[in-house]
Amino acid sequence: MKGNVLIRAQHLENEGDYDHVLGFKPPFGPYPVELSETYPFHAEVVKEPDYEALTVALENVIELIKLNPDAGFTFVCNIEHPLISKIAQVSTVINKRFD
Repeated sequence: MKGNVLIRAQHLENEGDYDHVLGFKPPFGPYPVELSETYPFHAEVVKEPDYEALTVALENVIELIKLNPDAGFTFVCNIEHPLISKIAQVSTVINKRFD
């Protein structure tokens, strides 16, 4: 990936400002929004993921960022987890409350 990449859990108004938009769903992590209606991304998951599912998803975010050094990442989330600080070291993290 190259350019500006947005990773978000819910649709945002400014998504057109980014070259790539990825959804975020624990336990999977980031995925192309074009796949949001395909299995397993359309599968129902609990509203509040458990710690282990969130850990796996956030580790996948970190791995994606490491594998794409030519891209600038923005991660928009409403998550409290120790890995958020690690993600903030390699991307822009925006803590946004989703209603």
